[in-house]
Amino acid sequence: METTNNETTFRRPQRAHRLLKNLRLIWLDANFDDLNDNCKAMIEYVQRVMPLITHFTDADECIEFIKEISDEKVFIIASGYFGKYIVPIIHSYPQVKSIYILCGNQSIHKKWTKNIHKVKGVYTEIEPICKALQIEKENNDREVAVSVSGIDPLFLYTQLMKEAIMDLEDDDSKSVKDLADFCRLQDDISEMEIKMIEEKYHTHTPI
Repeated sequence: METTNNETTFRRPQRAHRLLKNLRLIWLDANFDDLNDNCKAMIEYVQRVMPLITHFTDADECIEFIKEISDEKVFIIASGYFGKYIVPIIHSYPQVKSIYILCGNQSIHKKWTKNIHKVKGVYTEIEPICKALQIEKENNDREVAVSVSGIDPLFLYTQLMKEAIMDLEDDDSKSVKDLADFCRLQDDISEMEIKMIEEKYHTHTPI
């Protein structure tokens, strides 16, 4: 697991990047505070659906970051204040798939978002946004399965685990734990499969 000032991400093997289309959630809110318990709880809640999250408190930095993305599908949660500023700029970017506005006043922000098709909704709570993101993720999983000739998503995640473990050093048990934690965030791989891979790594038996 790699953590920076504004990003929490699991480092997948390079071969995995070629198999799965990466999904990145960008969260833009001037009031975001890494040290605030409520903010941390919200991030952890959303990570159950979208593990790769990058958050910003500066709109221009956020826009520049999005511009540089070429190999990921980007989903955005923005405050009403920042959303009104960045949405007209970023809504035409092909990497931006969906935008969700999280605000305190739905009626105000519904007015300017109603004709922007990438804005999927204006919300005052994070829970319905997570439900919508879950649907987005499931749709993406189906697209991935089709793009690799119908291979089942469970098989894909199992292969990713195997590849990652083969790339690990013998003493890198923490990385195995991080990998297992990431896979537990996925809906289509069982706990039994995860434990089996963990056990095979620790006993150094062939995978």
